[in-house]
Amino acid sequence: VDNFNSTTSGAYMAKAYTQLATDGNPDNDTLMMSFNILSQVASYPYEEDFSSWPPVNWDMTGGTFDWVQYGGNAAEARFWDFNTPNTCVMTTLPIDLSSATSPLIYMDYSYGSSNYTDTLEIQMKSCSGSWITIWKKGADDLESNDGATNTGPGSYVQVEIPVPSNFYNKEVQIRFVGISQWGPDLFIDNILVAEPPVVNLGTDQEICYTHSTTLTAGTGTNEGYYWYTLTDPNPLATTQSLVVDSADTYILRIKDLTTNLTNTDTIVVSVNQ
Repeated sequence: VDNFNSTTSGAYMAKAYTQLATDGNPDNDTLMMSFNILSQVASYPYEEDFSSWPPVNWDMTGGTFDWVQYGGNAAEARFWDFNTPNTCVMTTLPIDLSSATSPLIYMDYSYGSSNYTDTLEIQMKSCSGSWITIWKKGADDLESNDGATNTGPGSYVQVEIPVPSNFYNKEVQIRFVGISQWGPDLFIDNILVAEPPVVNLGTDQEICYTHSTTLTAGTGTNEGYYWYTLTDPNPLATTQSLVVDSADTYILRIKDLTTNLTNTDTIVVSVNQ
């Protein structure tokens, strides 16, 4: 056949070859290629908390040792048990970024002593592309300073990793590659591919005495709102809009109720006496 179309997931091998009676060197007449058809594509935003193991539809192969579950809610790279140059690899299912505007990868991680040179690489590719490294830390740069020990996590720190713009509007996979130098174990948790809610209160405003103005959060959905002022953190309102008639610096914090990500904006309202 000259084309192949399948919706059945699994590993496949394609082989193309020629058979020429006059060919004196038939050893170079065959080309082989392996590929996988994945069963699902995750919608955006995407979250993985490692409460089930292995993570649903993740590929845990490709290394010389395996990531393992820790404590029922984290992934552990057991560097303490494996010397150099051993690696562990885990790869997400495809994630559809067609609805994303400025996606970020959020990750909690914990890693102990800085006296070793273990490394974590985070790589990304589109389903038809090649892997590129979008984040890499090792040795002192990887240390989380959160109380982690050789074989146990600390309180975790969070990192935010921008998704390169060439991956926007594509289906992508993310690969976590741990490279052991026989150092402390590495722990990661709470993978989230998302972006903070958009908030824009506009330019500062001036109103006339006895008049009012309406400040609005926009037209977002599935959001929580918290209005307060620079001088008083107590809530003025938890509605999408706020009517104000006094001079102050007003602050709005929006929370995405799906991802729990927040964003804030500030506007100064002055009164012309």
